[in-house]
Amino acid sequence: MLLLITGIYIITFFFTIILSVFVLLSNHKNYINRYFSLLSFSIGLWILSNIIINLAYNQTVSLLFVKIAIIWVVLLPIFFNQFVKYLYFPGNIRYEKLNQIFLYIAYLITSIIILLSQTSLNIKSISFESWGVGYKPGILYIILLFYMLIVFGFSFSHLFIISRDYKNPKRYQAKFVLLGACVTVILSILTNIVFPFLGYGFVSMFGPTTILIFLTFIAYSITRHHLFNIRVITIELITFGLWTIILIRTLLANTLQERLIEGGLLVVTVVFGIMLIRSALKEIGQREHIEQLARDLEYAYAEVKDLNEHLEMKVTEQTKEITRAYEVEKKARGELEKLDETKNELITTAQHNLRTPLTALRWQLEEIRKSVGDASKSETSAENNGNDGDKASDAGNNELQKAVKESEASVMRLTEVLEDFLKIAKVRVGEK
Repeated sequence: MLLLITGIYIITFFFTIILSVFVLLSNHKNYINRYFSLLSFSIGLWILSNIIINLAYNQTVSLLFVKIAIIWVVLLPIFFNQFVKYLYFPGNIRYEKLNQIFLYIAYLITSIIILLSQTSLNIKSISFESWGVGYKPGILYIILLFYMLIVFGFSFSHLFIISRDYKNPKRYQAKFVLLGACVTVILSILTNIVFPFLGYGFVSMFGPTTILIFLTFIAYSITRHHLFNIRVITIELITFGLWTIILIRTLLANTLQERLIEGGLLVVTVVFGIMLIRSALKEIGQREHIEQLARDLEYAYAEVKDLNEHLEMKVTEQTKEITRAYEVEKKARGELEKLDETKNELITTAQHNLRTPLTALRWQLEEIRKSVGDASKSETSAENNGNDGDKASDAGNNELQKAVKESEASVMRLTEVLEDFLKIAKVRVGEK
């Protein structure tokens, strides 16, 4: 049983390390490749620690590497978090600010766990069983549990958001990364933390094998949803494998002639292998450029389509606004027409009700003035005939004439004011 588990560990270790190396070599400048390689490399070192623990089967060595194993585990959430960040949220300022808080927490807890990893707070004791080496975890594993739930939970929640975003072209890729990572983390926590605390230490031997689930989903994402350049990785694997085989044949050659032939073949293979890899990288770069142009064109088409839809909505809204404005203008025009009719009625009424009394008043004042003037002439004639007139009566007639003249002047001014008012009131648009 122990040999079988160790054999699975070794296969998983080599698969993880090879995947880590070739993903990094395919594009070492890309942060996605870098953090995935660091994630895979940390997993490989954790598995290697378990291999040494089982193969050593020694109290001192096994205890040392059981305590060291937690160091590689505590780094996994940080590398996975950064891998998710650069893969799905590059340039997202809001996510980066929130992610920075979780990273500070992760750095603090990681530092504490690494500093205390060689104490009894990490591992209290180990025991040698038929299935392998069991251990009794300390309080540090509880801290590790909450730490993994917080940091992995943050990454998983944002992966879930991406996987539910139907407009995101990476949503299917995110689903498989989320599913593989989530299942692996849950099983790893159960087998390496929860069950050992409950006294079922033998379950921990299945912990490293759960990594195969994550690697399976990652491999599917690589081949099906273009997580990395699978063609480059495949070419590199085949090329390096061929170089290794020829190198081994060269070292194992029995004669100098065979070594020269194998060495020459190795040189030719290396040259053609390098040329093949460079050609594949160039072709893939051109293809990615074309795919990017196609995505940009699709995005531009979607933008134009969205713009057309919004344009139709805006035209409809503007038409409604114009219709409403026309109705308001029509109503206002009706009101102005009514107001114009009222003004005409006012002018007609003013002409009748104001001019007529003023005209009658002017006539009456003129009659009074004539009557006063005739009376003055009669008195003058009587005085010339030797009749003594009444001085008091003469003075009264003068005062009356003066009052009549003033009244006539006032009536004339009032008539002029009325005429001016009526002229202004009669003014219409286009009339003088």
